[in-house]
Amino acid sequence: YKPIVALEGLKRGLINTRSGVSCTGSYRAGARTFRCWKRHGYVDFYKSIMESCDIFYYQLAQRLGPDNLAQMSRAFGMGERTGIDLPHERRGLVPDTQWKREVLKQPWFGGETLNYGIGQGYLTITPLQGAVMTMGIANRGVMHRPHLVREIRMPDGKLLEAIEPEVIHRYDAPPQHWDAVIEAMVRTVDTGTGRAAQVPGVRVAGKTGSAEFRKGGKTHAWFVAFAPAENPRVAICVMAEEAGGGGAIAAPIAGAWMRYFFELGY
Repeated sequence: YKPIVALEGLKRGLINTRSGVSCTGSYRAGARTFRCWKRHGYVDFYKSIMESCDIFYYQLAQRLGPDNLAQMSRAFGMGERTGIDLPHERRGLVPDTQWKREVLKQPWFGGETLNYGIGQGYLTITPLQGAVMTMGIANRGVMHRPHLVREIRMPDGKLLEAIEPEVIHRYDAPPQHWDAVIEAMVRTVDTGTGRAAQVPGVRVAGKTGSAEFRKGGKTHAWFVAFAPAENPRVAICVMAEEAGGGGAIAAPIAGAWMRYFFELGY
């Protein structure tokens, strides 16, 4: 989730690639203390994604606000079904201030915005939506409807139906902003939290995630990636339920899959 929050921050002029914060491992907002998963020290734009620093995104989320985060999330396909040719697809939830007033009968609290900025809190997405979001970054803002079937043919080979690409979501941002976020995701795999997803001879862009699920339990392990970074042919999302950290659990799975994909010559 952090790469698209970074994109929105760049687009609105709230940050640039020289922006930085000091991560002491915690951040005070009102009466609450919000933790980072480690003490990073000085964190610039690229390191915020490479090392997945929560403090950077707590502060950026405060400046963006929940309704801008919701608008951005919907632009990347969250909160609605993709329409894939499979049954039982879930919609997920993109919260905003109006939703909380109407559904929970409560105002929006400031601390909820901080959690929102790192993809936590009320936000829920499916792994398929995570893959579509990643496709959107790889395609620099263009997201197509995913399908299992490319075409349907009769036993004699006659074509009955061919599935044509269909754009379902767009997110507009200047080229230099896409460049910055994609470069940060490449560095994530090269030297950051996603090193287990490296593919020899292929530049992989990725992002790890560890989503809290229930108190006292392990986090869901997430990893999204696309490759090759300069001319993407595949986007992937791996989610392992209550398995631990994204870098330790999900990234190696994605790495093994992509190495096999490219070994087959795709």
